[in-house]
Amino acid sequence: MKKRHVVIFGYYGRGNLGDETNLRELVGWLRRNFPGIWITVISGDPVQTATAYGVATVGRFQWRRIRKALLKADLLIGGGGTLFQDRTSLRSLLYYSALIGMAKFYRVPVFLYGQGIGPVESRLGKLVARGALSAVDMMTVRDRLSVIALAELRVHRPEVYFTAEPLLALPPPEPAAVASRWEHWPQAVRIGLILKADVKRKEFWKEIISHLKWKPTVSVFLIVMDPADLAFNIELASVTDAELIGDIENWEQFQQLLGGIDLLLSMRLHGLIAAAVGDIPCCGLSDDPKIDGFCLQWGIPFVALMPEMDQVALCNRIISMLEASDEERKPWSGQRESWLAKAKENQAILKRALEHSR
Repeated sequence: MKKRHVVIFGYYGRGNLGDETNLRELVGWLRRNFPGIWITVISGDPVQTATAYGVATVGRFQWRRIRKALLKADLLIGGGGTLFQDRTSLRSLLYYSALIGMAKFYRVPVFLYGQGIGPVESRLGKLVARGALSAVDMMTVRDRLSVIALAELRVHRPEVYFTAEPLLALPPPEPAAVASRWEHWPQAVRIGLILKADVKRKEFWKEIISHLKWKPTVSVFLIVMDPADLAFNIELASVTDAELIGDIENWEQFQQLLGGIDLLLSMRLHGLIAAAVGDIPCCGLSDDPKIDGFCLQWGIPFVALMPEMDQVALCNRIISMLEASDEERKPWSGQRESWLAKAKENQAILKRALEHSR
């Protein structure tokens, strides 16, 4: 079999648990299915990424080294995430589009793997995204909103497959590992909160946590998945006496933690994904369309975080979810196997693309 060389780009080297797990799983799958494959990852922290995964790395803006890697590459892979959007930053959209443009200049096929597309709102962003995404050879997208976003951008050329988030293919935690993780915690109703750093909402969440902790039988845990959220959650924990969990090292440890949570409320998509994998009752806290898309697709309840929100109403919603039956709290549970199968389709489609790469 021909020895292949792939270059992978995405939101890597930033410490985000979901993105790093996606990269770990993608690298492992490539090595199992294509022995001897040479992998180069474009990373925000090349040393950390090289050490963690044993791959060759280049920095995000080391354009000469990126060019050198592409000249040897059989395929450029855009790893899972929501890379092609301008809601958080137009610059990142321009950057990822530039990588695709460079790959096509050197005649390297491009595969987007388990992507979330959009929203793209600016006039320049739409123009750039349409050009870049139309140059892609094949892509798998993780939700229906991404399919709609591609249609709105008038992207018609590449082969597009509607699959699912790649992390949904991971196994749930072992019950024994969950029990071991929680054996020293006192019995209580445990509510997990995964909150993004947001100074404007600090008082809001302070009041929510205070209301929830009014009952001595309720414990609230602030769970940090992304280093960007750590300082905000430390401050929030210090003024509410909520339990801070900010030292999660890997996905397996994260799932063991969630296995002991009675209800998870998450502003981070990968928190909801981990809950779905572990069959944990959850609710989306949405200030991002990708949360809406995932929750709508699975039937997971979610709350749109509006500038003016009624704290009492949200607390009542949380309490009613805690008091509901298991079937009411997890109406999506029966879909898990079908979505797991769709998540594995990402790998089958990527394998076909690699086998036919240059």
